[in-house]
Amino acid sequence: MADKYNTVTETVTAIQFTFDNLKPIYLWLGYTDVTYFVKNRTLSGIVTGKNDEKLSVQKNNYIVKDSSGNITIWIADDFNKKFVKVEE
Repeated sequence: MADKYNTVTETVTAIQFTFDNLKPIYLWLGYTDVTYFVKNRTLSGIVTGKNDEKLSVQKNNYIVKDSSGNITIWIADDFNKKFVKVEE
């Protein structure tokens, strides 16, 4: 008989990519290279991940850092389906 399993829950930190968060993102990423673009009033950018990989980010995407320091980019809808804010 097969057993049922749940996935292991991991707590991550995240910050939404908006005009208001440009400096906090830079600080939160540990002063790694971050490039911002504003074209036709649309914000986009490139952030540097843990292994110096360049990750494209669009306005309102979430930048997520896991417990190992790995960075991933999530569109807002997918982020909100997967993650629940921890109330402290």
